[in-house]
Formats: sequence, structure tokens, C-alpha cells
Amino acid sequence: MKESQIRDLLIDNLHVIDPTYRLLIKEAYLPSKIGTSSFIDILACNETGKYIVIEVKKSNVTGRQALHELFKYLEAIKESLAVKTDDIELVVASTEWDELLVPFSSFVSNVNFKTKGFQLFIDNGKISAKEINASVTSVDRVLSAVQMAKYYYSEELLKVGINEHIDYFNNRGIESFALLILKSPENYKELVLNSLSNFGNEFFGKLSKKEFEEKIDYQYMIYSTNQLLSLKKYKEIALKFYSNSEIEEKVEEILSNYEASEYDKIEEFNSLILEQEPFPKSDFTEIGSPAKYDKFIEIEGWKLIEIKKFGALKENKFLTNDQIEQEIKASGTTGERYIAEIDITNVANIDRVKREVKNCLSDNIVWRNHILEIIDSLASENRKIKKIRCSIYNPMNILYSVYLICSYPSGFLYIPSYQIEVELDDESRMYIGYLDGNIKNVSIDEILREFWNSDAFGFFLALTWGGYTKNNLEVCE
Repeated sequence: MKESQIRDLLIDNLHVIDPTYRLLIKEAYLPSKIGTSSFIDILACNETGKYIVIEVKKSNVTGRQALHELFKYLEAIKESLAVKTDDIELVVASTEWDELLVPFSSFVSNVNFKTKGFQLFIDNGKISAKEINASVTSVDRVLSAVQMAKYYYSEELLKVGINEHIDYFNNRGIESFALLILKSPENYKELVLNSLSNFGNEFFGKLSKKEFEEKIDYQYMIYSTNQLLSLKKYKEIALKFYSNSEIEEKVEEILSNYEASEYDKIEEFNSLILEQEPFPKSDFTEIGSPAKYDKFIEIEGWKLIEIKKFGALKENKFLTNDQIEQEIKASGTTGERYIAEIDITNVANIDRVKREVKNCLSDNIVWRNHILEIIDSLASENRKIKKIRCSIYNPMNILYSVYLICSYPSGFLYIPSYQIEVELDDESRMYIGYLDGNIKNVSIDEILREFWNSDAFGFFLALTWGGYTKNNLEVCE
């Protein structure tokens, strides 16, 4: 059956795509002053008055061409009919999707207008359609918030640990990852012992230093993270390497969670893969987080001696160690720390930063809206902006942050805040938001009783596993 015949059959049965679609013109001619004039296969409308541009294809080859043509149709219809972008919906209807799915999914994830895809099925002159799930095929480079710190007593054990980490990631189908090799400070043992005494005694009574002294004489650490993959890739890995009824159920649970963001689903899949045994051996293991890595370096004094990069992270010759370390400390995926340079002339950069700010501040609507409004305002300014830098600190556990604020000379760095620095030719600006309010005389026991059911162990466990504490705003109040 020719494409023209498929088009005519679909016109007679537009309801198989959407029962609200109504035909306007077949082979609609749209003249254009800015490029080649266009013939749209099907121009329709829906019940809300939006224009529906439908491109019909019957093969993988011509299907890929449809994506280029959609851009042309969009601009032509905007020019010819004086409509806004959000008044147009684009539809690709094809009988073949094997080669079209990946470019189509990438197209959908990188444009800001509504686009749908449908696979057409034709049998004995009858037509039916199934909507294509255009899941993200790849993500911008984002290092996972699921980070791991593994400690070692000696250099020999460290070497074994490095090899086991490489096998650990490769055996899970994760090719792009980074191993940060850290060396402990000379006074590390005493530092940890004092920290245990100062913070733990309040809950558990006096601690014996001798009990811990030999166990914490660590010389090296491997701090690991990996580049996030797409949902499609994670699903393939989960079902290929760990297929059983429990994993299959978990995969379906993640994919069907419509309240979770794309990043949350990807991170949940990443955790599912990394939770499968066996794990790299070590003398002690601690789940990492951006704040923990920052603490290792800035407070405890661990020294970064090497970053081993693998996969695409290694192949990218312009990706520096400083960038890797910065993204570990401030990727925004944990909702804790975020740092980004904003290029106001680059729409893709602005869109990415906005997505990451929304993810970082998913539970802080006020700050999120403030920052997005500032970015939009700067983008609309008719002035040359040389540099914009956005940084956010939205701690995972506000109670621990209060402890850090009160316990260290540099404690002010742990005050929840955001800053947007703007540098123009003739002036500099700083937009600032920070935690403020009236201090209440509340005991630690009252807070633990209300928010952790008087369970001090549960509170310490939350610190250990590094998870985001959803009740931060309530604790602040």
C-alpha cells in the first residue's frame, strides 16, 4: 500500500489516533517566505481549536525524514496562519518504527512543543493505531546521586578495590563511570574519634575511643559514581542481567509511577542495578552524597590524588577532573547542591538549567519559582551579559546542617541558600535567598520525637545512607 493510500485510509479513520481530531485539509499547501514551501499530509484540528499537523510514513527511511519535515511544517504554519507554537501539535504516523523510534524519542525530548507518534496497523483494509512511548533515549551528562565511598587500610587493598570496582560496573552494563581515589589526612583517626564523641554522646552516652581506634585507621578511599543512562537502557539492563519476577515487578513499578519525575525514575533504576550483588570488597563502606564528598575534602581534609575515568567520560577529551569533581559536588540530582554556568544566548543550556533547578528544588516551590523568574528576566534583557552563575544549597538533612552551622568556624557555608551572580559589561549583580526566621527554643529531643518518633538511631541511619529528608521544611518551621 502506497503512502498516499495509507494517508487516505487514516483520513477516513482519524478517530483511531484521537476521537477529537477533525480533518481540515488533505495535502495542505503552505507557502513560505523563509524557505521551501510545504505540503502537509493531513492538516486537522481538535476540539480546543489547536492545529494538528500529521505526517504519514510507511518505511524506516522515509520515517526518519519526517522529523526534519516536522520542523519545516511548524515554521510554515506559524508564518502562514499566524498561530503560536503552543497552538500546534505535531503527529508522526508510521507503519514502521524500528529505525524511527530512537531519533523520534530524541526529537521529542529536545523540543518544547507537543509531539506524538503512532504506529499504524493495516489489515484487510482496516486501520488501527497505537501511540508510541517516546521515552528518553539518552540524557545529558549527569553523574548519579547514588555515590559510594569505600575505605581501605592499605595501598595493596586499594589496588584490589579498584579492579573490583571496574568489574562491578562493567558486569552491570554500565560503561561510563568515575573512581575518585582519595588519601586520608594524617590526623584522620583523631578527627573521627572527636566527631563521634561530640555528636554521638548526646544520644548514646559516653563512647569508648579505644573501641573504635583500630577500626578507623583508613588510608585510602574509592569514591565512585556513574553517568546516568536512559530509562530504556536501564530497563534493558535490568531484564537482561537480573530477570526474575521480583525485578520485573520492580521495573513495572518504576515505569508506572506517574508522580515521579524522569530524573527520579532514572535514579531509581540506577539504584536497582547497583544494589545487585556482588559488591566490591572494602574495609568499610559508606553511601556517598554531594555534601559528604564536600565534607571529606573541605572539613576532614582528604586529598584527591587521582580520578580514573571510564567509557564516554574517558573518551571526552575536554572533560576535566575539575568538572568531574564539581559535578559530583553539585549535580542537583539529589536536591541538595547545584552549581551551573548559564549561557543566556543558548536556549538548550537555559532549558537544561531550568530542568535541573526544578529537580533540585522539587520540595521548595518558593525558591524554585524565584530562580526560574530571575533566569527568565535575565534572558529577556536586551543587554550583553558576560557571565551568570547559579548555586544552590538545599541540604538533605536540615537538622544535621544546623549542627554543622553551630559546630564549625566555616559553619555559615551550611546555611541553606541560593545565589545567582550576574556579570555585565558595566555592572555586577547578586540575587540571594537564604534560610531566615525567628529562632525557637526547641530541644533536640522534641524534634526527634515529632519527626523521627523519638528514634535517634533512625536519624543517624538517614545521615549514613545519604537520602533526602522530605520533612526538612516542617523541621525548619
